[in-house]
Amino acid sequence: MSYEIETHKEGNVLHVTVRGTRTKEAVVRLSAEVMEACRREQTPRVLIDVRQLGGRLDMLESFEIPTVTFPEIRDPSVLEKAVVVDLPEFESSFRFFESVARNRGFNFRIFGDPDAARTWLLQDEE
Repeated sequence: MSYEIETHKEGNVLHVTVRGTRTKEAVVRLSAEVMEACRREQTPRVLIDVRQLGGRLDMLESFEIPTVTFPEIRDPSVLEKAVVVDLPEFESSFRFFESVARNRGFNFRIFGDPDAARTWLLQDEE
C-alpha cells in the first residue's frame, strides 16, 4: 500500500489524515476506504487532509477519478459532504479535480487552508 490512513470522529464529521504517495490507484482505494469508514462511523461529513501525501495526479487521472470511480462508490445516504485539505501550492491542479467532481453533482470542495475547509464543511449544519 502506498499510503497510511488515520481516522477520528468529531461529532458528525470524520477526520481523515493520509500520508504516503499519491497515485491514481491509491486515490481510488482511499476513496472507497473513506466511504466505508463514513458508513461504519455513521458520519455524513468528512474532512480529508492529504497535505502529507506526496506526488500529484495528472490531468487525465484528475478527470477519471471523479467521473468513473466516485459514481461507483457514491452513496448520498451515507456521505452528504466532503472536503479535502491539500497544500496551497497545488491549488491549480486541485481546482481541476474539484471542478470535475462538482460538475458531476458531488458536494465536494478542496482547500489549501484547513480552517476554510472546516468552515465550509460545517456551514448549514443542523
